[in-house]
Amino acid sequence: MEQAHYIDCSAWETLGENIAESCAKGKRITVTGRLDFSQWETKEGQKRSKLAVVADDVSLSMRFEGASVPDGIASTPKDTAAVKTVQAAFATDEEPF
Repeated sequence: MEQAHYIDCSAWETLGENIAESCAKGKRITVTGRLDFSQWETKEGQKRSKLAVVADDVSLSMRFEGASVPDGIASTPKDTAAVKTVQAAFATDEEPF
């Protein structure tokens, strides 16, 4: 029997808006991003920690169903400028932000 694992995931700005418009609860998705580890202490003095994913890209899983992306949703002028900034930074080994 398979066991489901739930992992907190955050997506910001245009990516988050596109996910809200395109994905539904229960859909299988693929997430590319980075892990974010945080630690804190509760009021009672208990130490807590959490591992989450900060999404860079999200797509519907093509293994289980097909999907289409409406024209214009995947590439806006703002996204294009961001991609060029990151590509230029990688070309010079500088941090993009």
